[in-house]
Amino acid sequence: RSTPPLLLSFLFLFPVRFSICFSCTLFSMSTTTTLNNGVALPLVHSGTAFGNWTDPSSYSGFTPEDAWRSVSLALDGGLTSLDCAYAYGTHRVVGATLGSRFASGALTRQDVFLTTKVAHPDAPPHLYIDPTVTFNPSDVSDVRQRVLDDYQRSLTDLGVGFVDLLLLHWPGSFTEKDA
Repeated sequence: RSTPPLLLSFLFLFPVRFSICFSCTLFSMSTTTTLNNGVALPLVHSGTAFGNWTDPSSYSGFTPEDAWRSVSLALDGGLTSLDCAYAYGTHRVVGATLGSRFASGALTRQDVFLTTKVAHPDAPPHLYIDPTVTFNPSDVSDVRQRVLDDYQRSLTDLGVGFVDLLLLHWPGSFTEKDA
């Protein structure tokens, strides 16, 4: 018996121990939950943040080039809900991958649920995140405009006219205890 394509993408994306447990319940649960505004939110998403945050002996930060294969495998496996963020640096990879699927007719925009996040705080000193994609709200003169600008940049990089879910990545700086 062959392994379902969706399960193959989970085996690639998650540690094997977790995949086996998760795959047991994946096909028996509902695939979406309905939000108060009627939007059907998928319960399973493919993340698009790739990088190193744990090995101090090598580069610490995002590596968007690692997204090419993972995003393609997720889509090939039928996982069409993608969790993005402006700070990850993978919007262009996701946009190009989706664009090629849209152009070939393999997917339409309505087939995909896109989540992205804006308002990522300044990175801690040990982690490199492009400072042009992060900000400390207390250092920005117009937070509302900055959020709108980051959202517009996200749409441009993703190559879409809208996202299905927009989130604030973090409500303040990493050093604020109330954030």
